[in-house]
Amino acid sequence: MKRNVSRILSLLLTLSLCAGMLMVPVWAAEDTSAPDTTVAQPTEGEDAGEPTEGENAGEPAEGEDAGEPAEGEDAGEPAEGEDAGEPAEGEDAGEPDEPAEPEKVTFTDVEEGRWYYSAVTTIAAAGWMNGMGEGTFAPTGTFSVAQVLSVAARIHAAANEKEIAAAEEGTPWYTMYVNYCVENEIIAEDAFTAEDLTRAATRFEVLAILDKAPAASCFEAKREVADGYIPDLAEADENGAVVYKWYRAGIIDGNAEHEFTGANTITRAEAASILCRVMDLVDRIAE
Repeated sequence: MKRNVSRILSLLLTLSLCAGMLMVPVWAAEDTSAPDTTVAQPTEGEDAGEPTEGENAGEPAEGEDAGEPAEGEDAGEPAEGEDAGEPAEGEDAGEPDEPAEPEKVTFTDVEEGRWYYSAVTTIAAAGWMNGMGEGTFAPTGTFSVAQVLSVAARIHAAANEKEIAAAEEGTPWYTMYVNYCVENEIIAEDAFTAEDLTRAATRFEVLAILDKAPAASCFEAKREVADGYIPDLAEADENGAVVYKWYRAGIIDGNAEHEFTGANTITRAEAASILCRVMDLVDRIAE
């Protein structure tokens, strides 16, 4: 009996201890090591780590396209109305304006139908030869030394982008051209006397003077002309080299027998015809 009572007491004590362990205080139930999940939370209406309303993080603002041009602009393209690499309106790239044709020049003593009409009007319109005053050209008149020098000076100045200085007042009209030709070694200073300047030039003198006026390319050979082709002049003769060069360039061909007759004078009409070929205003002589 006594033994049973002891067992019952021992069981009650055990049950009492177990009940005490189950009765834990409220403060012990909180895990203080756990983080407060309310911390670092954004306030209402804001998304932490995200841009504010209307802003997209890493992207441009509204109406802007990152890496793209602003509205109305096309990156790498010309502005409106402009075509990159193309000429402006009304302009043709790489194409020069067509040169205006010179105004036709007429003279009272140069009638249509004459063999020299085209040459005279063409050379005068280009400005290489002038008239003789009062609307005349004097096509059958002789070509003076002074007139040859004036033409040579104008051609040389144009080819070399030079200016012909005006002469002193009161000097003859040709003084400025003579001075230019001497200064640019077209003629020697003592090549002609004052009397020589007003006389008719020979055909040899015309070629000797004009030969030094244009660019060298003017006298490139256009045809074959063998020595002896000119019956009255050999290439080794005085003035022969210049004359044969002009024949080969297709500028002159002499008379019907190809004779040059260098000691003869030349008319202004003949000079006009020759100068048209020198300045490439007409086709050169072929064969």
